Amino acid sequence: MEAFIYVKAHPGKTSEVVSHLAAGKKTFDIKGMRKVYRTSGEWDAVTIVEASDLQGIFDIADLITNFKGSGPIVTKTCVVPAIPKQMGDP
Repeated sequence: MEAFIYVKAHPGKTSEVVSHLAAGKKTFDIKGMRKVYRTSGEWDAVTIVEASDLQGIFDIADLITNFKGSGPIVTKTCVVPAIPKQMGDP
């Protein structure tokens, strides 16, 4: 299953968060981290992740929430599961 995880950084920490997320799979051994985008607006970054089930997605979100850079750098995350369109859906 895939999901989007929206990430809000502490003020002034967006670049650090995005760098950590981009290196996430290697640095933090986060399996399932597919893509990372810096965004503007309410959320500072969005990641596309993959896991075998919803609990695996929430486990990745917990790892992201608990990132430590030069102190705490993530204030909150929001998990949005991606539900694939099925044949016959309107």
